[in-house]
Amino acid sequence: MTKETIKDKIVNALKGKENEILKTSEIIDLVLKKYPITNKTSVIPTDYCFNKKNKGSSKYELFEYISFGKLKYIGEEEIKIIGHASQSS
Repeated sequence: MTKETIKDKIVNALKGKENEILKTSEIIDLVLKKYPITNKTSVIPTDYCFNKKNKGSSKYELFEYISFGKLKYIGEEEIKIIGHASQSS
């Protein structure tokens, strides 16, 4: 069994929330509800935005940055379709 990454945990916790605008705190809460032993400070949703990059942010793109504290969950499949993914499959 392989260890789930933070990206995997976000994707699994947000299944069915595609195209919803969520608060950053809500995203973190959903991840922690599904994976209670996850370190809260390790879940940084803005690191997964395709239109906002932080230093050292992830190569995975799952969200669209809307405004401070608000992100639209695109989901990994939709990102591939619209062509924003910076990784190749």
